[in-house]
Amino acid sequence: MLACSKKCLIQLAWVHKLNQINRFLLHDLSNYLTGVLTLSELYCEHPTSESLLEGLDIIKKNALKSRDLLALLAQLNHPQITTPTYVDLQSLLQNLRPIIQAILPSNAHFEIKYASQNPLPLLWGIPHVVQQIFLQLICNAGEAIKTAPKPSVTLSIDPRDDAIQCALYDNGKGFPKDFEQQLFQPFYTSFSDEQHLGLGLFSIKEHLGMQGRNIQVEPCDGGTCIRFSFSTLSM
Repeated sequence: MLACSKKCLIQLAWVHKLNQINRFLLHDLSNYLTGVLTLSELYCEHPTSESLLEGLDIIKKNALKSRDLLALLAQLNHPQITTPTYVDLQSLLQNLRPIIQAILPSNAHFEIKYASQNPLPLLWGIPHVVQQIFLQLICNAGEAIKTAPKPSVTLSIDPRDDAIQCALYDNGKGFPKDFEQQLFQPFYTSFSDEQHLGLGLFSIKEHLGMQGRNIQVEPCDGGTCIRFSFSTLSM
């Protein structure tokens, strides 16, 4: 019964966060399509405009971005691989960049730092679960940095032995002192609004625990640092 309850809570956490991510992506998609529509109408009214070629290039780029966002939406909502396999983390993170840009405030700085220039070893996991972990953490970081003067999120990736060590830093509001353990309890949240269920960190800890891995949250330079890792060998 306990295992079934945990599974339901984990699923609920992702469905709730996925709805939030979908809203971000649909907002960006709407902006791209509005640009396509506006410029198309302009050139229909003024077909001999001198800036026609430049405008057509913008239309093409926005149309391609719209297509890519629709593909991401489909992939997020209907994952094709649901069993453990080897995952190329570097490629996965690169593919997630448009979603990350949509999640974070428009004025936020986001950076991925790799400890080594060598290719990362393949990690062992379910691809859409790995995506969920990063997207849920970055969603939380995006909420935390909303009021920061210069919002910033940095993801550090460091391959070590049989694991890939990750650390996500943000310069947001942080969390209440001595609340580290409560952060992983179901339905606890450091955010004040009702949009947060308080299940994100709980579900991530459960996912990582299935691999024998853990997650730590600690204050860092006025913000927050979250450390976690993925196995690079089959369990």
